[in-house]
Amino acid sequence: MKNIIDICKDFGIEIPADKHADLLKAVNESYKTIVDYEKQQGKLTAAVQRAETAEEALKGFDGIDPAKISEQLEEANRKVKEAQDNAQKQLDERDFNDALRGELDALKFSSTAARKAIEAEIREAGLKLKNGKILGLSDLIEQMKKDDASAFVDESNPPARFTSVANSHGNGGKTGMSLKDLSLDERIELKRTNPTLYNYMKKGE
Repeated sequence: MKNIIDICKDFGIEIPADKHADLLKAVNESYKTIVDYEKQQGKLTAAVQRAETAEEALKGFDGIDPAKISEQLEEANRKVKEAQDNAQKQLDERDFNDALRGELDALKFSSTAARKAIEAEIREAGLKLKNGKILGLSDLIEQMKKDDASAFVDESNPPARFTSVANSHGNGGKTGMSLKDLSLDERIELKRTNPTLYNYMKKGE
């Protein structure tokens, strides 16, 4: 691109060398080249397009109350938090149930009903699970054993009914007691603790 001095020279006008700087300064202050004009025009066009885009976007909010938008956002955030809390609650309940089942399986109860009653009482106590352990469960179970020993099986002291059956076996079965006189849980426990007696009574049925 030629500057104004070269253009003048093409038309036979010779600008003295000491005047070049003054001429260029005067021209630049008053005129712009085509290239500069196109650059500025491009910037202006882009600015206009951005303004039009922004105006179209703002039209989408016409008639919408800002307070209502804020309220909707708060409601959406509340629902998200509620869903997260419910999911965490379900996970906590699952982990608690698994831990409690494992603890109860390690105990020996006098009957299925006794286990259900003990489990219900534990749940009502509101114990919490931490690091896979139910806090305070051991102490609670020990207290339950003191308050209701009949709900648990004391292997060092067999139930009176089993002792009576064992005595009758040693005395030729004079008591007349049979497996039919025992509950299902008692039969299972007898078979586990005294299989010989269990088999003897089973043959007598």
